[in-house]
Amino acid sequence: MRISRLTDLYVKRDIDRDTYLERKRALMSERKSAEEQIARLGRDAAAWLQPLREWIKDAERLDKISKNTDPTIRFAPRSAVKFF
Repeated sequence: MRISRLTDLYVKRDIDRDTYLERKRALMSERKSAEEQIARLGRDAAAWLQPLREWIKDAERLDKISKNTDPTIRFAPRSAVKFF
């Protein structure tokens, strides 16, 4: 969108060619950086998302265990033991 506005300014001769090229390079660089950051966040999410899901499930199990009165069912999930 910003590149199209920049192109419109250049076509209307509101900015010169050098200014147009400089701003276009800056916008393209900014866009590439944003795309790389999005890709990195997508890749890195797998590294912490699954352990977090497991921790949440374990926390739910601990809540159920703490409310249970049957002493034979009391045990802590592995991740909870590691966490605490």
